[in-house]
Amino acid sequence: VIEQGSSGSERWTKYADGTMILYGETVHSTLAVSTASSGGFISAIQTVNFSETFDSDPIVTVSVQRNSGSWGAEFNIAALSTSSFNGVYYRNDSVTGQTYTLQYQAVGRWF
Repeated sequence: VIEQGSSGSERWTKYADGTMILYGETVHSTLAVSTASSGGFISAIQTVNFSETFDSDPIVTVSVQRNSGSWGAEFNIAALSTSSFNGVYYRNDSVTGQTYTLQYQAVGRWF
């Protein structure tokens, strides 16, 4: 381990072989998941910025927790870069006023 740190709700570890693992979570509040798409409904695009920058695009995995409102949703990543990712929440039914916690892990190179 070369460096460990945190910023807000993110934590990262940088290893001597160039690997960086970054964990974080963000809350998206009062979302409308109501635009018809692919037999279901999507939200507006939500962006997450990393507190540390990767040397190349990392591999990102996400998990969604429902904080309020009705049943849960999926989060589909639409774009990814060395400093952020974005995507939309997807549900089978149209809803408004949802709050979700998006937990994520990014693994990639820091040099």
